[in-house]
Amino acid sequence: MKKIIGIILLAAIIAGAWLYLRNHNQDISAVEYSQVVNHSESQLLAASAATIEKLSLTTMLETGIKTTAGVIKSTRLEEVKGVGQYSLMLGDKPTGLTTVSQIELIKGFSIDNKQVMLLGFDQGGNQCSRQYVMLTINDKLDISKPFGSCLPLTAIIQENNAVVMVMPQNNPYLGDDFTVSYRYESGIVSQLTKAKTTDVKQKFGKMSATDILNVAAKDGCYQDGVMLDDNSCGNGRKYCAMFKSIVKQPKNQDYQFLKDFCTGP
Repeated sequence: MKKIIGIILLAAIIAGAWLYLRNHNQDISAVEYSQVVNHSESQLLAASAATIEKLSLTTMLETGIKTTAGVIKSTRLEEVKGVGQYSLMLGDKPTGLTTVSQIELIKGFSIDNKQVMLLGFDQGGNQCSRQYVMLTINDKLDISKPFGSCLPLTAIIQENNAVVMVMPQNNPYLGDDFTVSYRYESGIVSQLTKAKTTDVKQKFGKMSATDILNVAAKDGCYQDGVMLDDNSCGNGRKYCAMFKSIVKQPKNQDYQFLKDFCTGP
């Protein structure tokens, strides 16, 4: 009996030593948070996801970053049904953020005596791949809800204790002329601007039905007097949104065509 107890105690000591050494080695290899902030301040703003992925901030996150809450790190998990997955870890514990793409550290801030990080990632699929979260660290870790328009950031602006993030809107009817913005402050991310119905009317209100059909023809969705309403042309919704926005246009043959197509018989 004593021999069994001795073996159990020895195993416990060895396990404890292994955990200590692993955590100790992790702390040694992890980078200081000040390096993250310094590197963020020295980088020009990346205007595309392809550029963002090349920043060494993401490498720092993979190595591990020392924060006031512990070492935070992005770890690759085993593939699930052939799809790679990544998890954001705090020490040995998962934070609850799991993605199908590499977790990218886009920028680090020191705000109001807190460590704040902006992360970007993809979740796969073709509906909304590009998402962002803000981490707020002050002895504990808080992760915001995912946000974004599904498109890469184009501007990050720090305003005192707040951060404003700007990106193109994701409404295919409006194109690239409009942006959406989000504001981070006191651990909360809120949306500042978004495309409105009035924006659509301002953009398309002065068009004619003939102008709209010319756009559709240029897109390859209007051919030989027929509107192609398959998935590749968004079932024609883009052109119907344009049509519903025009005002006081002559009700000619093109007008009647779009009216019939968009409203049905």
